[in-house]
Amino acid sequence: MALAVPAATTVGDMSPLADTTPPLTGDMSPLANTTPPLTGDMPPLADTTPPLTGDMPPLADATPPLTGDMPPLADATPPLTGDMPPLADATPPLTGDMPPLADTTPPLTGDMASAPAAIAVFSHTMPLWNNATWNAPGTFWGPVSPPTPPIETRQRNKTKHAMKRQRYYPAAIGDQGNWNGNFADKLPGYQTALTLSALQVSSGVADARYLQYCLSFWLTDVRTFSLAATQAVEVLSNGSSSGTYAMPVFTPPPLPAGDPAAVPPILPTVPVTAGALNRIFDLVQIIKRSPGYTEAIGSDLGIVGEEDSTEHPAPEFTLKTEQGMGCHCVKVRYKKFGHYAVAVYSRRGNGGWELLGISSDNPYEDERPLMVAGQPEVREYKMRFWDAGAENGDWTDVASTTVSI
Repeated sequence: MALAVPAATTVGDMSPLADTTPPLTGDMSPLANTTPPLTGDMPPLADTTPPLTGDMPPLADATPPLTGDMPPLADATPPLTGDMPPLADATPPLTGDMPPLADTTPPLTGDMASAPAAIAVFSHTMPLWNNATWNAPGTFWGPVSPPTPPIETRQRNKTKHAMKRQRYYPAAIGDQGNWNGNFADKLPGYQTALTLSALQVSSGVADARYLQYCLSFWLTDVRTFSLAATQAVEVLSNGSSSGTYAMPVFTPPPLPAGDPAAVPPILPTVPVTAGALNRIFDLVQIIKRSPGYTEAIGSDLGIVGEEDSTEHPAPEFTLKTEQGMGCHCVKVRYKKFGHYAVAVYSRRGNGGWELLGISSDNPYEDERPLMVAGQPEVREYKMRFWDAGAENGDWTDVASTTVSI
């Protein structure tokens, strides 16, 4: 029904809300006097509102038509393209996923939004706070890809050959008794510094004392007696006597009684169980691992060998032929004097020298078959040091052996 003065006809779903509105056609009744008939489902909301196209009503007067799903937040905002609304007036259209953080921010390309204005766009692979897939479905805020772990490279340093020490325990039996006596005398004085228990000290002293007795006294008397025993057997065998011949009887020397008045007191020597020297060697390892151990203590106890100052320009080796699997095997035992390995060479027949291998595990075994089956052959060997990927030092003398199988 007509309720207002004639006006221009409105096309669309929305009709004006003020006077001078053209006649409306539809189901809605006028909201004011002289309001023209409405066409559509929605009543007018404001005067002089231009025709609208879309689903959303205008929020302010004189707002230009909007294209998209989001309503404007300010007047005179230009059309937006994308998913995010502008945060400030007069912001140019945005392309991408992140909204601008300041006015007059230039268009962004990619996943990164600039924090201050007019800052160049960052690469999307940088692991910063805003390098993220924040709007990806089912993804937490975080870097696009995990950071690349650092790659460690290791370079093997050239081995430095420290001067080799000789064994601290004497090789000569005549010197071993004195070594055990010195160890037994000095050990109690270092009990506190080396944090040793009373049992460790007393056991070590007892082992050393009994070894000292056997090596310095008992063995000396036994060797003297052995001469007398040999003579007695000779007399018994080829001599003569007025009656039965009595063989000499060995009387061992008495065990030392000790000296309780000494500082520290010297305990009496008593027999111990077998394995005394091995137990002393084990105790020496405990001593050297003690926090209180020093080179001076080791020298005083006699458990530090003297440095071997002998120069070794070449290795030393020996050859031994043994029966192997279907052939003779030549075992090459060598001394490399602190070097990493040796280069083993050999020649046979009329051939030249050939490198058999670089060996660091002693011995090296030459298991080559005979050049001619059943025909013995002479093999010659020589070697030199090998360190850090190269041969060095002098050549050894040539040694040879015959292989027959």
